[in-house]
Formats: sequence, structure tokens, C-alpha cells
Amino acid sequence: MIVELFTSEGCSSCPLADQLLSRLEKEQPAAGVEIIALGEHVDYWNRLGWEDPYSSPQFSRRQMQYAQAFRIEAAYTPQLVIDGRVELLGSDARRAPIAIIAAARTPKAGVELRCWQDPAGAGCSTTPSSAGSP
Repeated sequence: MIVELFTSEGCSSCPLADQLLSRLEKEQPAAGVEIIALGEHVDYWNRLGWEDPYSSPQFSRRQMQYAQAFRIEAAYTPQLVIDGRVELLGSDARRAPIAIIAAARTPKAGVELRCWQDPAGAGCSTTPSSAGSP
């Protein structure tokens, strides 16, 4: 499960959220589900004078797409997005594990991955499958 934290070194509220993301990745609160934790540093804080060396306009654009999808007025930091379906304040240590466990129970689309290697080369392909569907 992907857990994304939109953060910035220029955000005074973000260090707690960064710590929470690390703790979630370490503790893995949902049984049978591996959390892939992504810290995505947005670049819109850079205009205030402290440039985040890890920031990227790609992360800002991604967060703006989420803001539209979640129908929230504006993007903010720290923002946690769980499984692309739920957003919450990135430092909310009480709600984050609950949302992760709920997302783990939500049915997902199945994908079948096939990889091969032969004298002509190697590759992988994906196809939808019924595994994981309700």
C-alpha cells in the first residue's frame, strides 16, 4: 500500500509528519499489508526563501491532482494520502493507522505480473486479473 506524505523542509509543521511516516513504515500497522512510504517534497514553499533541496514541481503537481480529486480547496502540508483514496493531516498519529487498516480492508483490483527471460532478451508484462476483486 502506498502512503504518500506531501511535505517540505520549509514547513514548520512537517517534522512531526516526517517522523510519523517513518514510524508507520517501520511498524507496518496493517497485518498482511506492506506500506511503501513516500516522502514527496513540494516546491511551493520555496518561494518563502528557504529552498528545499528535495523539492520537485512534480510532487506539487501530484498533490494538486489529489486536491482536485478529493475536492479540497487547496493543497497543504503536511498532507498524508493513503492508497490514493484517503487524505488527512500528515501529523495525525491517531487517524493515520486507523485509515491504513481501513484501506487494507478495501478490495483492490488484481494485476497479474509475468516476467520472462530467453535468448532474445527479458521483459515483464501486466494484465488485469480477477484476484483481489470482490
